[in-house]
Amino acid sequence: MKVSIITRHAINNYGSLLQAYATQTAVERLGYEAEIIDYVRKDEEYRNIAKTQLFLNKKWNRNFLIRGIYLLLQEPEYIESGRKFEKMQRHYLKLSRRYTTNEELTAFPPVADVYCTGSDQVWGPIGKDFCDPAYFLNFVPSSKRKISYAASFGRTQFNQSILPLYQQLLQSYNSIAVRENSALDILKQIGITSGEQVLDPTLLISNEEWKELLGDMCLEKEPYILLYYLGNNPDIDTFARVVAKRRKMPLIRISAMRHWKTKGARNILLPDLGKFVSYIRHATYLITNSFHGTAFAINCGTQFVNILPSVTATRNTSILSLVRLENRIVNDYTNDSILDKRIDFSAVHEILTSERKKSAVYLTKMLNEESLL
Repeated sequence: MKVSIITRHAINNYGSLLQAYATQTAVERLGYEAEIIDYVRKDEEYRNIAKTQLFLNKKWNRNFLIRGIYLLLQEPEYIESGRKFEKMQRHYLKLSRRYTTNEELTAFPPVADVYCTGSDQVWGPIGKDFCDPAYFLNFVPSSKRKISYAASFGRTQFNQSILPLYQQLLQSYNSIAVRENSALDILKQIGITSGEQVLDPTLLISNEEWKELLGDMCLEKEPYILLYYLGNNPDIDTFARVVAKRRKMPLIRISAMRHWKTKGARNILLPDLGKFVSYIRHATYLITNSFHGTAFAINCGTQFVNILPSVTATRNTSILSLVRLENRIVNDYTNDSILDKRIDFSAVHEILTSERKKSAVYLTKMLNEESLL
């Protein structure tokens, strides 16, 4: 049997690629043929993303001159990053033909036995849209089975007027599994009470299995502190430098964009997928605001702290709550004592192993049964 998976796999982001690869791998390990639907909206294609970001950013969209400066600085970086990630996508993912519109998907849908909405922020705002019906599998023939695995709304605050649309888009699913506990609350608001919370697909694969898939490269000779977050934030940079100075360790920052740099750190741009995970695995400490940075630290047993992102914090708080590590959230940039309290990963991994088994069982049921709703 063949499973076609639609997810946001083509973002210039390590988490997006890793979750797509993990979903593909998990489905294949259950004996199915897996394919990632290569759906890339024109406004999310890396050659156009600078223009999309400009449209959403009022600060840089004030007049012709400022818009021109923004595009001159940002467009080459998005293209450089996009080419690197596109190369990794082609290497790790089994992609369908390219689709750029929902109309194309509806006219020529990929042929499969089961269609799956994959993980990550697929059911929330995308570009200037409240949501994209393609990620709700609206192009799939009514005779085919539709499921979701670890789908995320990305946030908890929505205009109530959009809930009837969600209800309409989700009513044709045979089974629904979401990533965050907050997503279960949203489902209940639209009358779906039998959804299931499951692990992010990257956590379905153990640390040892990730080593087999991507290799394990110890890239530094000395202990180091790793900084991985999206964008630039002077407060996070200052906090990270203080942490490194007090512990007398070098600070290394990984980023997907050339201008995402931290003064006083060794900045590493666009490492390969295996190197990215290895840097997290071998770090003495990780400082991150990333959901997938947090997930890999938990999986690899790396001491970490989490700085909650402003809009999509529910992703981070959900996984931290699940493994009882809410105390790893940094609430005060002037206090780094949280790092002196070491995580007992034996307890964490006991929870993770149990949840991994439950999630794998539920995924198996969704693929094999007609309906779990």
